[in-house]
Amino acid sequence: MRRMLRWALPVAVAASWLTFAAGAQAREQQVHSVVVGSRVSRSPLETRRFWTVERRAAATPLDRTRSASAAPSWAPPGITGLVGHGISTMGILYVEDQTGALYSCSATSVTSQGQNLIWTAGHCVNDQHVFMISGEFIPGANSPSDTPYGIWPLTAFYTSSTWAQYSSCTTNCPWGSDYAAAVAAPVGGQTLAGRVGSVGIAFGNTNLISAAVAAYGFPTVSPF
Repeated sequence: MRRMLRWALPVAVAASWLTFAAGAQAREQQVHSVVVGSRVSRSPLETRRFWTVERRAAATPLDRTRSASAAPSWAPPGITGLVGHGISTMGILYVEDQTGALYSCSATSVTSQGQNLIWTAGHCVNDQHVFMISGEFIPGANSPSDTPYGIWPLTAFYTSSTWAQYSSCTTNCPWGSDYAAAVAAPVGGQTLAGRVGSVGIAFGNTNLISAAVAAYGFPTVSPF
């Protein structure tokens, strides 16, 4: 999440990304050599049954598993204020990899045509060149047992083809490509954005590179 403010992709790519991620049905697809994705292995019902409070509590915050040498050179030295707790659009993303290991990341509900898109870091959905196989998003959560806006099973993960190719890196990582989206299944006939709202997302605005920004749900600070 901390890296998304430095991206400067063409607007056309952003439009392709959002349309593809929100509506794709194939297990492995690619758009203009920019986006790759994978459907999850569990159905929404199976996902809800799998992700118990105990499993959420056992999940390892994924950002903390990376060495200090892998951090981008422009990472901020610290945080002066903690904001974002309890905000409906921000929350915790829980994911499961193909070995059964469990992880957590911060994530955000973002505006999309399908009203079902979640934005996060690429390494939260694809690690060691392999996509996660299941996951859920809990907006507004501050703990493994906290579900103020419900539990949203995920149906697919997407990231840049560059990150998917280099996701096993430990040094000289392509952090500018370390972004991802996940698609949330509807719950009770309601979409994610319809329930919690969404945050606008934009690409190609290079003015943001030097602008002052606020970080919500920063992944290295509890509870994210």
